[in-house]
Amino acid sequence: MRPRSLVLALLVATTACSGGSRDRSASTTTPPAERPAALQPAWSRDDLRAVSEPQLVGGRLVLLVHRGGRLVLTGLDPLTGRTAWARRASDAAITRGVAFGPVAVGSRVVYLREQGDGEPHAVLADARTGADVWVSDAYGAYNGVPSPCPRDPAHLCGNGNDEGRGVRFRLRLSDGRSSAPERAGGRELGADLVDPGARDPELVVRQAVRGELWQREASDLFGADVTSDHGWYFAEIGDLVVGHLGLGPIDPEDRPLSSVVLAGIEAQSGRTAWTVPGEPFRCWGGLDEVVSRDLVFRCSYRGRVSGPLGRPAALSGDADVTITGFDPRTGTPTWSHHVGRVPGLALSEGGVMGLGDDVVRLSSSDGTRTVLDVSDGRTLPEDPTAVGWCPEPENDYELVEGGVRFSRAGQQLARPCTGAGTAVEAPAEADDTFGIRTGGRFVWADRDGVHAVQAPTPSRAPGAAG
Repeated sequence: MRPRSLVLALLVATTACSGGSRDRSASTTTPPAERPAALQPAWSRDDLRAVSEPQLVGGRLVLLVHRGGRLVLTGLDPLTGRTAWARRASDAAITRGVAFGPVAVGSRVVYLREQGDGEPHAVLADARTGADVWVSDAYGAYNGVPSPCPRDPAHLCGNGNDEGRGVRFRLRLSDGRSSAPERAGGRELGADLVDPGARDPELVVRQAVRGELWQREASDLFGADVTSDHGWYFAEIGDLVVGHLGLGPIDPEDRPLSSVVLAGIEAQSGRTAWTVPGEPFRCWGGLDEVVSRDLVFRCSYRGRVSGPLGRPAALSGDADVTITGFDPRTGTPTWSHHVGRVPGLALSEGGVMGLGDDVVRLSSSDGTRTVLDVSDGRTLPEDPTAVGWCPEPENDYELVEGGVRFSRAGQQLARPCTGAGTAVEAPAEADDTFGIRTGGRFVWADRDGVHAVQAPTPSRAPGAAG
């Protein structure tokens, strides 16, 4: 299952939770006789409002859920769906348009939690029991959950702010003790890039094992006035960092779909290898929930979007999309298909269905449908009876802090669906792109809860490699 922790960002205390009376037993459903035995429902937890995708860590399904205006980190038994443990969690200073979840480190999990001092701290917990391994002495304005440091597995790194400047927290994995905050920190952009917060000029920093590898003005890297305030998406591919930043002086709530610059940047030197104006990397993340995250493609657009950042946008009537695969070393196109006005590829919702194996069905507003293998650009014949996966609408949720309610982005989820977008009870097959296979179960989360079907592990052919 591929987390989509940055998709909505493209636009923009040790006490366990009680939960006992609200944590009813997982319901068991009797399946219709005609359902294939491998996909018979096993359990369903429709009382859980998932705001991050489940992860299998230490034999538990671990995810963030929203309950009563708060975040709760929850560990489920994958066989029965019952809650094994639950702990209060915090969003610290993570940008509200940035979706996030816990970070797995072996059989343990890292998350943020407010302590008795009223500040969020990083916590390392045993994923099987939920018990604290340690609570870090570093606290404050984390803008991401700490994760293993690049090329330094003995430490966790987390970016944040200290007295208005971007810093990086470095925590010792063995005991959570922190060293002095490093200046090479700020808004996490992915691929070890951060925005340190300067705005005149805007800067991009590539983090090293300690400190920074390089620092460049964003306008020099992209050849235009760009800012992470209007969106970003980056991935490290070979020797390059590939991704886009949003154009600067535009109205973020009424903007052209093409208001970005895409670039390939040499990871070690910070030299720009190529740029492509107007074509967002991976189509604004519109296929992230239904195809592999290592595929390289972009979209070119006509038309505009309007509405608040981080929410499904209203598309202009002339919106139009062409999806293009490209060579990440040069930016040169390798294949291209015009697919029309597909809302889900244009910061809105609808028209996207995942069929597995990186194949998608894209439905334009005029009724035209394209079945496309995004790995190589081949078009395929359509099976109108196919059951696939449809990305859910926005997964926003409300938190309450100091008596004030505010909305923030959850990770996008997907549900089994028909070609018409109608939800179905269970998927046609257990595809690891869309869920987790473990212990004879296939598990996924959608807006209606967390669900499992029976999915025995396939038999291994005699002589097959382990």
